[in-house]
Amino acid sequence: MSSLSKDDKDLILDFYFRCADEEDINRGRDLVAGNPEAAVLYAQLEETLTQLDSDKYEPCPENLVELTIARLKLAASSGETQLHKLLELEQQKDLTAQGPPQPPRFVKPEPFPWSFRENLFKMVALAAGILIVVGIAFSTLSGMRQRAWRITCKDRLGNIGAGFIRYAGDNDGRIPYVATMAGARWSRGDKGSNTRHPYLLGKQQYVKPQNFICPGNRNAVAMDIPIDQLALHNDFPSTNNFSFSSRIMCDKSSKRLNGQRYILMSDLSPVFESFYASNSRPPALLVVDKKLIERLSSNHRGRGQNILRSDGSVEYITVRFIQGDDIFTINGIRKYERCEIPCDEKDTFLAP
Repeated sequence: MSSLSKDDKDLILDFYFRCADEEDINRGRDLVAGNPEAAVLYAQLEETLTQLDSDKYEPCPENLVELTIARLKLAASSGETQLHKLLELEQQKDLTAQGPPQPPRFVKPEPFPWSFRENLFKMVALAAGILIVVGIAFSTLSGMRQRAWRITCKDRLGNIGAGFIRYAGDNDGRIPYVATMAGARWSRGDKGSNTRHPYLLGKQQYVKPQNFICPGNRNAVAMDIPIDQLALHNDFPSTNNFSFSSRIMCDKSSKRLNGQRYILMSDLSPVFESFYASNSRPPALLVVDKKLIERLSSNHRGRGQNILRSDGSVEYITVRFIQGDDIFTINGIRKYERCEIPCDEKDTFLAP
């Protein structure tokens, strides 16, 4: 007959499942370590219950709790029955064997049940699989997002183009243009700001304010000005309210939509990015080196830019040179003080 009481068996179960308070778990551990019969019961319990881990997954039934308790009781009773058999065999051996009976081998308890470790391994494998899938899909998702930005920018430039055409229709073919003094700076934030020209389209309600920003530009912020108050301003309140670059015309240009198909605007110029990176004071002089010559618009992470032509059409290009002309610089000029104007009407120069 077993010398272990019901409380002793409960302590062994608590120690195995780590489901009691710290004091009872420690008592169960000491019992298994110091009592050979408790050690055998613990080993038999582990051998029996680990077989449950190989059961196939089934949908969770409503009586899961009752079934689990029943399985545990069955495992415990099975272990106790086998323990009785082992003890009876041991007593029979004692009658014929000489010397004191050898205590059963102490089985070092595992720190966690095998079922817990297996579930942990499964969770780790699942997490690793998710990370792999996300890693593979991330570039695809990023590419989809950038294509969406490119399409949105294209649509908004198209809306600005439609505004140019409507404005010209109401103003004898002339495009929005603000008279500036010779030598005045065209960079944003100055009196001769080049952004004042397209702002006329918003000011006179030919273009809605949200069309002046590209979602691909990280610093873009739509103007938060009521429509009836747009006329109170002469330019965009912030450099972040306009995500595009406009053409700076030479003195020979007619400033009209005369049927020619030339470039009017584009995504933000990559050459003068330091001028419009923030509202802080820009550098006085910019030298265009080889690195700047190779850049494309930051609106699309340097992959290309949309261009708006005078007929209202919009095209996405992945180059800066059109028929040998760099659309973001003036031919023959590498140092800019932000007051330069091309001397040839065929020289496209897009700047903030």
